[in-house]
Amino acid sequence: MKRIAAASALALGLVLGGTVVTTTPASADTPRCYTKKEHRKVHKGTTNKRVHRIFDTRGWLVSGGAGGFVRGYRGCLPRGHVAYITYKVPVHGRPFIHSKLEVNDD
Repeated sequence: MKRIAAASALALGLVLGGTVVTTTPASADTPRCYTKKEHRKVHKGTTNKRVHRIFDTRGWLVSGGAGGFVRGYRGCLPRGHVAYITYKVPVHGRPFIHSKLEVNDD
């Protein structure tokens, strides 16, 4: 009986351990700004929640309306770089990237 309980606990630990490893958030290596590498990771169809995890910031709301909105994100380097990401909001589900644009606002 002890062997069955130990085996069950071990199996549960392995299952939960695998889940924890795959769902860990970004390490916040660049808080409040995004890097070029992070910018390349997000693409059309990525949810806004995932973008915020990758960029380590929620950015700011630029504009919004029926069916979508635009958020701005500050780049780490070079100074003045900003990514404007347009999100579509489906009837059911999470907002996702429709398009993205990187500009130098200096």
